Amino acid sequence: AAQLSRTSLKRGLYAKVKKQSADWLAKELGYKNSEEHQFELKVNELKRRTYAKLEMEAKVKEQKKRQEKYMNTDFDEEPENNDSSDNDSEVSEAETVENVENMKTVVDKPTKENAQTEALQMEDIANMEEELVKKAIEEAKNSGKNATH
Repeated sequence: AAQLSRTSLKRGLYAKVKKQSADWLAKELGYKNSEEHQFELKVNELKRRTYAKLEMEAKVKEQKKRQEKYMNTDFDEEPENNDSSDNDSEVSEAETVENVENMKTVVDKPTKENAQTEALQMEDIANMEEELVKKAIEEAKNSGKNATH
């Protein structure tokens, strides 16, 4: 029985020290108490996970687009040439470089559709953040209720 009470006292002391340390750290960081600090940590973790998930989804979507584009490209077919002269169909290296540069600028230019898509994505992120904050507040309230009961 003495061993049991000694172990429970040791656990209680350890919990008290841990709580005091957490409260001290929270106050040093500008929070009212450790619960407020823990809440902020949970919200930030949920945001980080959400952003990571969105980033991963965007990468997967981009990869699928590239694969689709690659699969739809015919490499074996030669372009049809109706001219009888081979000299007329040849393109100089300077023209090729110019065409590539023109293609780059066309691809890089933001379009209205891209801007709308980006605006929708930002709105979705803002809505997700609001939901995460609400969820974190509920979890904090529930954990506070469970701790008192």
